[in-house]
Amino acid sequence: MSGWWPPLGWPLPATGDARWVLARIGCPMARPPPTLWHGGCGGGPGRGVQAGGRGGGGHTQRAAGRPRSHPAMLVLLALALGARGAGAFVMHVASSCPLAANGSVLDFDFSIVFNKNPLVCYDSNHRLFVPCDWGLLHQVATRFATVLNNGSAWVERVEARRQACHQLVPQFWASTGLRQTPPQALIVSSKTRNARAPVLLTCYVWGFYPSEVTVIWLHNGDIVGPGDHPPISAIPNGDWTYQTQVTLMVAPVAGDTFTCSVQHASLGQPLLEDWSPGLSPGLTLKVAAATVMMALGLGFFIAGVYQYRARPPAPGYTPLPGDNYPAGSI
Repeated sequence: MSGWWPPLGWPLPATGDARWVLARIGCPMARPPPTLWHGGCGGGPGRGVQAGGRGGGGHTQRAAGRPRSHPAMLVLLALALGARGAGAFVMHVASSCPLAANGSVLDFDFSIVFNKNPLVCYDSNHRLFVPCDWGLLHQVATRFATVLNNGSAWVERVEARRQACHQLVPQFWASTGLRQTPPQALIVSSKTRNARAPVLLTCYVWGFYPSEVTVIWLHNGDIVGPGDHPPISAIPNGDWTYQTQVTLMVAPVAGDTFTCSVQHASLGQPLLEDWSPGLSPGLTLKVAAATVMMALGLGFFIAGVYQYRARPPAPGYTPLPGDNYPAGSI
């Protein structure tokens, strides 16, 4: 059975057979198991976990030039999982760098995860692996951590990731936390049942970053409402931008202008969005009637001028070139 791999798609046998558990994690029966660098071994039909911990087809590829992990590590884990009837499973490594509000690195976290459950974690203060599963796999996690701590290969790998975290943070922070995206604004009106304020104005502001934004209502150029206007809360859109909305109940009259003023760090000057009430039905009829009368009057005037210029000159009179004296006069 040297170098034999079970074909992808074969059904899993009855749980408890450690050899099949080894085969399903992508490790040949008679070969040392591949290293868990970046992704570890993953189980299940066609579910080898590749670099970065993502599932894929085939087995995990070992990083060139890197030392192999201790064979007992995966054997121990496979025996324990097979005895417990684990069936298909996925293992991966996860690392993260929590950042402060100013972009500085607060901490570094590294863990080896089994089926989304952290199994072994890295204590960066003591440079040791410790078990972080306190359930059924606690004993397995303890032995797993002991195996990892026996050598320096995994500690060096984790410390390399920790150093990379500090090196990549400035680039990441400049393209995310320090970026600025200007907002867009739109005013939508709707009717209310309030006789004193029959119109509700809603100013929608969206697509901005960072989240701090100030929205002020203006009525004919004057600020509506006394006092300060602190930044309002915004809702994340899920694409690293935010949105918010501010409402105002008004009783508009003809000639009024309501303005939504948006102040944001990405804007050199406030973004202004105006809204004016439409004409009332009675005023609309008057304007339409006045327009029709004006059009008719203009038509009659043009027709009169055309008729006047088209009439023939008086009989017996021949005007000289350049003569503009009225015909028939002495």
